[in-house]
Amino acid sequence: MELHDVCLQVLNCATLYPVINKENHNIHLEFVGCNGEQVLFICKRVHSYKIVRHPDDKNHGYFVGEVNIEQQSSENFPSIEGWNISTTPPNKIDTVWLILISGSISIRIVCLDFSWELL
Repeated sequence: MELHDVCLQVLNCATLYPVINKENHNIHLEFVGCNGEQVLFICKRVHSYKIVRHPDDKNHGYFVGEVNIEQQSSENFPSIEGWNISTTPPNKIDTVWLILISGSISIRIVCLDFSWELL
């Protein structure tokens, strides 16, 4: 199954369990679909992330309405939030990943390494 299909068929209307490791700049996003399917996103070398949820929401799992993932060439990716890609050693960045999640939680992640797997 392709990532685009997984986003449309499994992740939209799933439950999300995010895990942020600030020490090694990694974010793991574990999704559980309506039919029990499990998908793991691993975001490494995270440049920036923003998570917005209601302050009173103490849930560990969050409803996911939509997931969008964009893969862009670092040459075409604009300087964002004060990050200048040219400060990274040459040949170290080919792709920049933008992960956007909306629902009961809103997440925006910009990372340099992204992988996913069906569990």
